[in-house]
Amino acid sequence: DQTLLNDLGQVTDYTISVLESLRALGHKIIINTARSEIMTAELMRRIEPDFTLLCAGAAILDREGNYVYRCEIPPECAKAISLELASQNKLFSVQGHPYIYTNNPDFTRFDVRPFDPLNFDYDFGVPKFIVNLGCDADAEYYAKKFSLDVVKYFDGPLYRFCHKDANKAKGNAVLVSMQGGTLDDVIAFGDDHSDLGMLLEAGVGVAMKNAQSDVIAKTKYTTEYTNDEDGVARFLAKNFGLTDNM
Repeated sequence: DQTLLNDLGQVTDYTISVLESLRALGHKIIINTARSEIMTAELMRRIEPDFTLLCAGAAILDREGNYVYRCEIPPECAKAISLELASQNKLFSVQGHPYIYTNNPDFTRFDVRPFDPLNFDYDFGVPKFIVNLGCDADAEYYAKKFSLDVVKYFDGPLYRFCHKDANKAKGNAVLVSMQGGTLDDVIAFGDDHSDLGMLLEAGVGVAMKNAQSDVIAKTKYTTEYTNDEDGVARFLAKNFGLTDNM
């Protein structure tokens, strides 16, 4: 969102053509997103990336849809977190496989299922918790108690809790190591503060023209065009000498 996808949540034919041209030259196409597999399915079908990093680095899928890496909150820890949040009457959601489970009656979406935290059977590792909290101090308390990484969403009182080693930058590092490369081989694009680590560690980190101001300020490169103007594709076309037919 706000990077590869336009404001309608779509990837354009022009972007697809640029990515296919780069793949033909031997480059790998990687999607690195905070979304879950079910929320990324249509994008994966359209782009057919060589790898997809899901839930902000908590899992990696290959081109055939097989999991090749997972870095999730263990079931027993997830259960303890869930019980404590429920005991304090917090509203929260748990990313499962493939659904999101929530005790928030106002959170409705096709991939969301209501659940009772006190009687839920955690038989899977959890990529992330999304918790409605009152302040940063509360978030820091849970992160410290359960040894988790926490990120505040930009537009509200929501916080994302993940395994302390699950983030976009770490996911990129794991993947390029598995492929026998280094982060110097990576061109990464992003728009959000949560992308900053990934952008700074990549060989070429590129902020979108529409990125948050702190991301643009700290990143060496910025696209000339926004996400709604095929900013990623036009940056790549220009720097790889591809014909720009826009």
